[in-house]
Amino acid sequence: MLHKALQVVDQGLDRLGSPVPWSTVLLSGFVAIVVYFGLAAAALQTAFYTPDSWAYLELARTVFGDEFYVFTTWRSYLSETHSISFPFAYPVAIALVQLLTGDTPLAALWLNVFLVALVWVLCAQQAVRLGVPAFAALVISTGLLLWPPYVNEAFAGRSMPLAILFLLLALASFQVNRHLLGGICLGLAALTRFDYLPVVVLFIAGVYLLGRRSPKETLRWVAGALIGASPWVIYSLLHFGRFWASDNSWVALAAEPAFVTDFPPAAVPTLFDAPADWVARVFGNLPALFSALFTAVKSFPTLPALLVVAVIAVRQVPRGQLVGGGIAILLTGASLAPFVLTGYFDQRYFSATLLSSSLVLAAVFAGPARPWSQALLAGVLAWVLFDGGGNLVASASANAKRIRQGTFDRNAAALQAVKKCHLYHPGSTLIFPGAGTSTFASRYGAVTGMPSALLPRNFPRMTPEQQQAYFSFIEPYFLVDSTFEARACGPAREQQQLQQQQQQEQQRKAQQQAEQPSS
Repeated sequence: MLHKALQVVDQGLDRLGSPVPWSTVLLSGFVAIVVYFGLAAAALQTAFYTPDSWAYLELARTVFGDEFYVFTTWRSYLSETHSISFPFAYPVAIALVQLLTGDTPLAALWLNVFLVALVWVLCAQQAVRLGVPAFAALVISTGLLLWPPYVNEAFAGRSMPLAILFLLLALASFQVNRHLLGGICLGLAALTRFDYLPVVVLFIAGVYLLGRRSPKETLRWVAGALIGASPWVIYSLLHFGRFWASDNSWVALAAEPAFVTDFPPAAVPTLFDAPADWVARVFGNLPALFSALFTAVKSFPTLPALLVVAVIAVRQVPRGQLVGGGIAILLTGASLAPFVLTGYFDQRYFSATLLSSSLVLAAVFAGPARPWSQALLAGVLAWVLFDGGGNLVASASANAKRIRQGTFDRNAAALQAVKKCHLYHPGSTLIFPGAGTSTFASRYGAVTGMPSALLPRNFPRMTPEQQQAYFSFIEPYFLVDSTFEARACGPAREQQQLQQQQQQEQQRKAQQQAEQPSS
């Protein structure tokens, strides 16, 4: 009885899609997403922006300037001039958009509205080319589109949609045997996010092992990846004397837990000094990784549904196909290595891992498991649209109400007040201490173009001597606390008024001398 009901669902879904050309479905979905996310973006504005969001915008402002990639806000302390916190691709993309929109912080948001729609189309298209049933392909791409961490990433104006787009373009190049172009797309993915560098290596390994490409063809992928990533290689060699500079490199090598914003940016001891301690730290990160990954999988319903499908269909799939799928899953899992090394487990970092795993499982099991797979994924789609879509509507509506009431951006006036005092001391760095100031400090540096900093994350654990060493490193500086305005504005204003009085007095004397008759 149940099986017959599932067959009815399966046949109904096929009939629903059969009269409509696949290209029309994709184009309609693209337009619908642009409209839906565009309306949400207009309502949310910068509500989801984080310190990373403002850092991207700060770097974007340098792309066509005289001081390329010279940072304003101290995020980490491995470099004193040029940024090594983020690679080029996303800030350059923002800067290109700003040529059309002007210098607005919403440029990153509008860019991502377009990118998420393009990712949705490419994901569905490439899934079908991998052998995934069309309906399952739509569910997978929609599942990523409305996954809360991915939604937050998009509306925070951060780089994940662009990085995933380059991976999907590499997959599309693989499908049509464009080896060099595919490698360039992979290199651009690494040029978008540092943590995608292992993905590049593993993708090429998958091309060789699973795609059965010859060594010559695989070398074209390698050459393309080097070409795509070459701008950062050249930049790193010019400014830092290293092949691939990153402010997280020392964190990965630290034998003790560390964080990218710690001061000083040096790991003592390191992997090379205390390899046993380093191994213990890395293995100690595994429970937190598994916990974060489990939470991410629970909130990404497409993957659990496909795991159920895999259990149902495992006996129907040829052994060779199972082996290939298993290798693909292992390669996907290996892409988590950067997070194990650094100890960073934000769920949004798993976007590519969850998407890749879903595509592999669907390609191997979704067809043989019909009609079960169709029915399960129909339920997933309904839940994703209700939960993810509903949450986005609720967030956008709430923020639109705040905008109408004039309570949305109360920090704008505070930012201008701080800047007014800072202009009296333009050579000083403003340090923003305390919890909850990181976004304000990053925004301040990005919007004003004036030097700012957050206290290092390890500041509370520093000795008094280490804290003094940090302040000596930053000098001259002002702490932005409750006394900042009195300290920064008061004496400076009095000095400015005194200078104005002196100038007026000099002008009066000069005028008097000019009015005296000559002898």
